[in-house]
Amino acid sequence: NNSYTTSFGDIHVYADGQILTVQLKTNNYGHQSSYILYKDDGTVYYERDNCDNNTLYNDPFYLNPGCYKLQIFDSGNDGLEFWANPGQGEGYFRILNADSDILYSFEPDFGGYAIHEFGIGNITKIDEIAHPFILSVYPNPVSDHLQINIRGTGNTKVTARLSNSAMKQVMEKEWTANKKEFSTVLDMKDLPSGVYFLQITYGDHSKTEKIIKF
Repeated sequence: NNSYTTSFGDIHVYADGQILTVQLKTNNYGHQSSYILYKDDGTVYYERDNCDNNTLYNDPFYLNPGCYKLQIFDSGNDGLEFWANPGQGEGYFRILNADSDILYSFEPDFGGYAIHEFGIGNITKIDEIAHPFILSVYPNPVSDHLQINIRGTGNTKVTARLSNSAMKQVMEKEWTANKKEFSTVLDMKDLPSGVYFLQITYGDHSKTEKIIKF
């Protein structure tokens, strides 16, 4: 099990005009933990990695109204706390308001990654968020072949650009998605182990995913 998912009706919405703090407490393997805050167009708003062991990080944000995605990664695939691996210690990942009240807390045994999508300002329903396309990639971490699944409008050009941790592009592929459901595979087996960023452009819209290659 290398991911954590949850079901929901109403999306989490936080009030406009306040400072939100993303708080990460690492465990004994801090180097395995990282997180990315994405804007609604899939671009990276902020990223934290290269974490130290047993360290508390507080990152304050004043976010404009809109939609965001907060994604935490664990390269060890056992989250920040896992009963089967007590040697890794304990950690947590959560969102706080200006009074240090906990607004949202991730389950610590999330496996390889977990996602929290939320809105700032006047957004009340998940279906009010304009998702031009839905993207899923797996497995992540990956050793050889990365599966890419897209659901959108169809009859659209799809471009995949893969960059390494130094943001140097190492691969680019193009396809045409003739149907609403589109799937393809990226061959990553010859790439060195490390962190990569996969940008998928679907028509005029883009999303970026952090990929761990081992």
